[in-house]
Amino acid sequence: MSHQFGRNISYWSPQFLGSEAPQGNLRHVSWASLPLGVVVVDGVSINRTFPEELRDFPVVDAPLRRRLFERYHFRSDHPVTVATFHSLEAAHRLAEEIRSLDRRLRAGEPLRNDVTVERRFWSLNEKKEAGYESPRLTESTRLVKDVYNSFTVNTALPGPIPSLLGTGPSTDISLAQVVSGLLSGRPLLPKDVPLALHVALDVSFSMKDRDRIRHGIAVVNRLAAQIPAVMPGTQVRAYLFSDELCEVNAPVERIPVRSEGTKQAPVFHRVIRVADATKHNMLIVISDGEPQDLPETLRAAEKLKAAKLDYLQILLHTDDDLRHQIVGALGEFEVKDDTVTASDVPADRIITLDSDALKNVVDARFDNFTRIAETAGGNQVVMIEFSALGLVTVELYDRYVGLLSV
Repeated sequence: MSHQFGRNISYWSPQFLGSEAPQGNLRHVSWASLPLGVVVVDGVSINRTFPEELRDFPVVDAPLRRRLFERYHFRSDHPVTVATFHSLEAAHRLAEEIRSLDRRLRAGEPLRNDVTVERRFWSLNEKKEAGYESPRLTESTRLVKDVYNSFTVNTALPGPIPSLLGTGPSTDISLAQVVSGLLSGRPLLPKDVPLALHVALDVSFSMKDRDRIRHGIAVVNRLAAQIPAVMPGTQVRAYLFSDELCEVNAPVERIPVRSEGTKQAPVFHRVIRVADATKHNMLIVISDGEPQDLPETLRAAEKLKAAKLDYLQILLHTDDDLRHQIVGALGEFEVKDDTVTASDVPADRIITLDSDALKNVVDARFDNFTRIAETAGGNQVVMIEFSALGLVTVELYDRYVGLLSV
């Protein structure tokens, strides 16, 4: 099923969303009136850590309550947040859910901390009102130049989209908030659905010549290191492509593919072939231009859509890529990946396009690149600040898995 980030959103079937949440309520009680049959979620800490008796979120019974009262002497009116239930079976069931959620929250701390630092660096946390929508990267033309069918707010969505990164300017997520969402049927964290995340990085000559491969490698390694820790159901598979295609293990430390041209159709064919039918499959392609095998890529994109694989492409672009054109006879200069490799081209052979001519060339590139996204039924983001590629990619993944949980 093709899944859009923005308009024409198609929702996943309920059987992928796991079991229904236990019926219960989250409420505040005093320490002295701590009831039996509840799960303590918040409000009890010793030196900012949960008491060891409560770290596995057990259901409070009489012996446990007696040990707590004997060992910890909080004020009688000290507020404690507990989850209450209609049955003991539901209480034990939620206790297991809470243990899983707590592990995921802790595992996601490095990711959220990195995102907080990067958002602060790019001044993306200045908007404080409740209307904050993450990601709001499209509001900053310093980072993103253009999008196709991405980040669009769909008014039909029932409330905030679950997020690994928080639903506001802050990435802080408390366990009590997560449990409250679980009990109310409005999950704050995305479901850990089985997902094969295929990430294909263009390592062609132009990407190498413009020093953009390193940004893509950093993204691949970041996704492989941080995402499965908080979303164990996500398997990250990485591919490098130029004239050839190679699947590699992360962390990627070397490039076993020669940096030549840009052929994208083999990427689509490979992912279609290896896609796991028992999981959702999402393909992210990071490139700096339209492929040289565009007709073949468009035909492969049709097959990608027919196979119901989700697709996102990220174009690394600056207008300066196309501003200067070299005039010469066919074969006069060595060309690799539509880029002249000679460093001693005479100045009189280099022309600088005026604004109108440059716009026409840029529009043609965007049109070709967007045709791929349209044909694949996918999404597109055009990046102009490559140092933010990691942040943008993580937020795109976060939006995607969040929509799977709606």
